[in-house]
Amino acid sequence: MWISVKDRLPELNKLVDVWHSELGRLTNCLLYATKSSIYAGVAYGLWNHRFGSFAGGASVTHWMEIPAGPAPPSGEDVTSRS
Repeated sequence: MWISVKDRLPELNKLVDVWHSELGRLTNCLLYATKSSIYAGVAYGLWNHRFGSFAGGASVTHWMEIPAGPAPPSGEDVTSRS
């Protein structure tokens, strides 16, 4: 479920997906700092993504926790795969 950055920001250094107003969905981002100032009515966050770091400001509008991966089929031992 998408959460507006106007409501709250994620925990620092926790991987989340974000919605960027120009780039769309960015996966595996983390919020690594926040600024006490408000930019365009939104808490100002500094984000890291595999393509580099960026300031959130008004460009990051929403975030969501990364969903858990699928469960292995019943009875399958995933630790013995080679």
